[in-house]
Amino acid sequence: MNLKVENVSYRLGKKVLLDNVSLSLQERERVAIIGPNGSGKSTLLRLICGLNKPTQGEVLLAGRCVHRYPRRRLAQSLAFVQQKANTEDIVRAEEAVSLGRTPWIKPFEAWSEYHQGFVEKALLQVDMQDKRHQYWHTLSGGEQQRLHIARALAQNTPFIVMDEPTNHLDIKQQLGVLSLIHHIERTMLVAVHDLNHAMRFDRVIVLKDGGVVAQGAPETLITEALIKEVFEVESRVIKSMGFASNVQLIA
Repeated sequence: MNLKVENVSYRLGKKVLLDNVSLSLQERERVAIIGPNGSGKSTLLRLICGLNKPTQGEVLLAGRCVHRYPRRRLAQSLAFVQQKANTEDIVRAEEAVSLGRTPWIKPFEAWSEYHQGFVEKALLQVDMQDKRHQYWHTLSGGEQQRLHIARALAQNTPFIVMDEPTNHLDIKQQLGVLSLIHHIERTMLVAVHDLNHAMRFDRVIVLKDGGVVAQGAPETLITEALIKEVFEVESRVIKSMGFASNVQLIA
């Protein structure tokens, strides 16, 4: 499923959060968004998911403006994994993942093995089968985030948006999520905080001060000069044959 963001701006009062942003994703492409805090990453993702409406411009999903989709149809097309998953409800882990099937269940339709199959597969993908009966509030932040990703997988949409999905995970879980993203055969747009994580995507889009300043293949785009310009820090980019480049920040 392809995506186009055409000349999108977003203002909150007098503050400009996004300014004339244009970008596109092709079907099955995995794209990372990077940029310093306040660059507009989360704002852009919320506009793409239809949670906010642009001040100007359009977000087109499969050629149709996201705000013209019925909510149920949009939820069948796009899943959103936010930075941190919270709920006040007393639910078990498996029940939280089952919520991903909500857009696909018809009125008066009973839960079936068909829907349960998506839940089972999603729990397996995030390695949370053994926690399925635990209550949400008893799980760690990292475990909750893995279940949030599982819910998006159970939703079985062709397009998945993630806002820094590894932000609350330990190193092992981060690598597991990145490996999972690499093997998911869907269109994916993922905001990432770690530049080394961005190296594992097909393409990178760089935001700064609400605008797109660069985009391209990570191996050629992420350079010491770009990191200095965008993040205002010194770095060393180490290239190695057969492996993704490694970014080392210099204090």
